[in-house]
Amino acid sequence: MPWGYRVTDLIRRRAVFNARRDDNAESSAPRVANAASRLHGWLAWIPARLTALGYALAGSFDEALAAWRSAPRALPATTVEKSERLLARIGSAALALPPVEGEEQVARGIRGADAANKLVFRLLFLVGRGHRRDDAVRLVRLTQP
Repeated sequence: MPWGYRVTDLIRRRAVFNARRDDNAESSAPRVANAASRLHGWLAWIPARLTALGYALAGSFDEALAAWRSAPRALPATTVEKSERLLARIGSAALALPPVEGEEQVARGIRGADAANKLVFRLLFLVGRGHRRDDAVRLVRLTQP
C-alpha cells in the first residue's frame, strides 16, 4: 500500500485548506482536518524513520546516529512535526559538513545544498538502482567535486 501515504497526504492538505476557508463555526471541517492530519502523521512515521536510516547509511553514519540519539524531548509537537524534525536533524548530521575558515553564510548554504543533493542521490542509489554498473559510474561522477 505505498500509495496510502500519498492519498492521506492529499486528503490532509485538502481538509486543512477547507478548514481555513470555512467561516461556519459549527462546521466539521476543523475536525476532519485534525483527523486527517493525525492519520497522515501515523502513516508517515515509518517512512520518515526509514528515510532517516537511509540518510545515515548514505552519509556520515556516526554523526547521524549521534543526532538521532540526542533528540530533544521537551518540544511539544504533532507526529508529523516530530517526523519532519527528525529528518531535518538526521539529514543535516549525515552531511557532516566541515567548517571552512572565513566562509560566508551564502557559500556555506550553497555547499550544504550541494552536499544534500549528493546525499539524496546516494540514498536513491542504495535503495533502488544499485545493481546496475552504469548507475554506479554515474553516481561516482555526480559526487566528485
